[in-house]
Amino acid sequence: MRKKINARLELEEETGLKTKKVELLFSKKRNGKNVHYFKCIEFVGDVDIGNVKKEHEGFRWVEPNDLDRFKTAPGVEYAIREAFGTKMII
Repeated sequence: MRKKINARLELEEETGLKTKKVELLFSKKRNGKNVHYFKCIEFVGDVDIGNVKKEHEGFRWVEPNDLDRFKTAPGVEYAIREAFGTKMII
C-alpha cells in the first residue's frame, strides 16, 4: 500500500496530476535498487510544465506504438507497453 501512496505523491510532485487508481505492474532491481513500475489512470488536473521541467526535458502524451521515437529511462517503454497492452518483442 505504501508503494502506491508514494507513486501517487511522485506523480503529483513531478507533473501536477492527481490519481486515485494506481496499479503495481512489476518490480525489479536496477543498479542495486528496487524499482517499481505503476499504471496510473483516471487523472485529475492539468500538467504543470514548471514541475515537469524541474526534473525532465519535456512532456508529451504519446501513443504506445510511437514510443520507439523517444528516449526514455531504462524499463519505461517496456512498462508502458505492459500497462496498455502493446507488447514488445525483446
